[in-house]
Amino acid sequence: MKNKIANRQENNIKILDIISEYVENHPDMRFGQILAALNIIEYDHTKLTPEVIDPFFEESVDMYNRIMNKYDPS
Repeated sequence: MKNKIANRQENNIKILDIISEYVENHPDMRFGQILAALNIIEYDHTKLTPEVIDPFFEESVDMYNRIMNKYDPS
C-alpha cells in the first residue's frame, strides 16, 4: 500500500496523459463520455437505475491499471 501511495502523483499524471490523448483523438466527445469510455467512471449495474461508483478510496495505480485494461491507444 505504501508503494501505491508513493507513486500516486506519477499515476495521476499517466491518467491525465491518457485523457489528454483521448480528447485529441475524439474531439466530438463530451468530457463525461470520455471518462466513461476510458472506464474512469464505473457504474453499478446491480441497481434498477445504474449508479456511478464513487472512486474515492481507489488508489491511482488501480485506476490506471483499470483504464489500461480497456484503453487501446492505437
